[in-house]
Amino acid sequence: AVVSTQSCHYGREHDACPGQYPDRIYSLANNKYLTFVTKSDSQAGYQNNYFQCNNSRCVDYSKVCDLTNDCGDMSDEQNCKNHIQCRNEKNHLISLDQQCDGMFDCYSLSDECNDKCGKQILNHWFLKGVCWLLGLMAVLFNLIIMVQIAVSVNGAKTGVMLLTKLLLGLICLGDLLNGVYLVAISIYDSLVFGPDYCEKQAEWLSGTPCALLGVIGTIGTQLSLFSMTALSLARVIGISCSDMTAPSRVNKRWIAIIVATLTTVIACSASIALVPLVPSLEDFFVQGIHYNPENRIFIGFPNKEKHVKVLSSYSKTSDLSLDTTWHDIREGVAKMFTAKHSTLSWDNVHFYGNDGVCLFKFFVRNDDARRSRQTVETAFNVVDIINFQGNLMLWIVLAINFFCFVVIGVSYILITLQTWKSAVDSHQTQNPETLRKNKKIQRRITLMIGTDFACWVPFIIVCYLHNVKFIDATDWYLFFAMIVLPINSVINPLIYDKNDTILGPTFSVFTRTGTLIYNSRVVRYFRNSQRPQDGMKLQEMLEKPCSAA
Repeated sequence: AVVSTQSCHYGREHDACPGQYPDRIYSLANNKYLTFVTKSDSQAGYQNNYFQCNNSRCVDYSKVCDLTNDCGDMSDEQNCKNHIQCRNEKNHLISLDQQCDGMFDCYSLSDECNDKCGKQILNHWFLKGVCWLLGLMAVLFNLIIMVQIAVSVNGAKTGVMLLTKLLLGLICLGDLLNGVYLVAISIYDSLVFGPDYCEKQAEWLSGTPCALLGVIGTIGTQLSLFSMTALSLARVIGISCSDMTAPSRVNKRWIAIIVATLTTVIACSASIALVPLVPSLEDFFVQGIHYNPENRIFIGFPNKEKHVKVLSSYSKTSDLSLDTTWHDIREGVAKMFTAKHSTLSWDNVHFYGNDGVCLFKFFVRNDDARRSRQTVETAFNVVDIINFQGNLMLWIVLAINFFCFVVIGVSYILITLQTWKSAVDSHQTQNPETLRKNKKIQRRITLMIGTDFACWVPFIIVCYLHNVKFIDATDWYLFFAMIVLPINSVINPLIYDKNDTILGPTFSVFTRTGTLIYNSRVVRYFRNSQRPQDGMKLQEMLEKPCSAA
C-alpha cells in the first residue's frame, strides 16, 4: 500500500478528528510522529490530506479556502487571502473578483458599495456640473422663447403661420422637459442621495420617481423631434401650395388640421415613453425584481434568469425557462415562504431602471447589476432571447428617429430649392434686403438641422454598433445621454430667438463683466509694462482713486 508522507495540518495527535474516519490506519509520518491515513479511492492507495479545524473537526484539504464554512467555525477560511467578508455578515464570503464587478453578492451590498467602488447617479464632478448648467440653461432659455411664441400667436393671420408657431412651441416644450429632467436628476444626485446612492439604488431603480423622470426625459426628446419633423413637412407643404394659391386664413378647417397635428405629435411622444411601463407588457420590459430586504432570499434585484435557476432548484423541476412569465415567477417565489414569515412584497425594476439616470434603455451598461454570470456556452442563447425582448422597442424607436431625420433633411433641401426658385422667378434676388433676410433664415435652418444631426445621428450609429456587438460603447452611455443629446435643448432656443432676447442680455452681461475686470485696479497695475517712476507700490495703486490713476 502507498502511504502519504504528509502530516495532518493543525493537528499531529493520533486522536485528531474524533468520531471521524473510523477506517483510519495509524502510521508513522516522517519517522517523527504518529498520524493516520485513510484508504483512497484511486489506485487503492492511502491519503491524509485533511485539515483540522479549531473545533477539532477535520475536513478534506480541498475544502480549505473555498469560500464555504465547512468547519462550522470558519477556521478553514480564516487565514485565506482569496476572499472578502461581507459587512455585518459573519459567514458570508465572496471571492475577490466578485468585488466591484457591478453585481451585488452581499445582502449588505458592501461588495459594491464601499470606498473602493461606491457609485453615485453621476460619478464625475464634470458630469455633475454640466448637468446642472445644461438643465438650468434649457429651462430658462425655453421659457423665454415659449413666452415669445405665446405673445406672437395672436399675430398669426394664416393657418400655416399659426401651425408653425404652435409646433415651435412644442419643440420648446420638449426642450423644456429635457431641462427639467436634467435639473431633477442633479437634485437627486447631489442633494437627495449623494454618496448614499449605492446602497439605495435598488429602491431608486424600482421606484416611481425614477420612472417619472424617465417618462419626462423621453417625452421631451421625442416631442422635440416629432414637432421638428411635423414643422418641416408643414413648411414644405406651405411653400408648395403658396405657388398655386394665396395662404388661407385661420378657419375651422385649419383649426382641425392644427389640433390633429398637435394631438398626433403629443400622442406619439407619450406612447413611446409610456408603453414600456404598461403592466401587461412587463415580460418585455421588466428587468428584475427588488424584494423586501427582510426576505433574504435574493440579493439586489435579480433578473429573470436568476429567478428561473433558483425556482428550478427549489421545486426540482425543469419546466421553468426564460419564457416563464413574471406573474408565474412571483407566484413561485411566494410559495417559498410560509405563513410564519412576513408578507412577501416586491417592486419591479422597470424599463427606465436600466441606469441611475433613468433614461430610455438605448443599451445596457457593463456594470448593470441585473446581468447574471453566465458561462460562454449558455451566454449566447440567453443573451439572444433577452436582447430580442428588451431591444425590440429600442430598434423601433431608433428606426423612427432615423426616419424623422431623413424627413427633416429632405424637407429642408426642398425648402431651400423652392425658396431660391421663387426668389429668382419674382426677381427678389436683385433686392439686397430680401437676400439678407433669406440668408439669415437659411443660416438658422442650417444651424438647427446641423446641430440635431451632429447630436442624434452619431448616437444612433453608436447604438446600432453596440447592440449588434460590433463595439462596446457602455462607457459612452452617460456622455451621450447627459451631454450630447440634451445640448440641443440649449442650442435650439438660441436659434429660434430672432430678437436676440437671450443672447443679447447674456452677451451684455459678459461684456460688462469683462470690462469691469479689465479696468480694475489690480489688472491695470499688472497691465502696466513698466514700474511707476515714483516707485508706487501695489497697495498705493489700489488705494489711489480711479480718476487719479
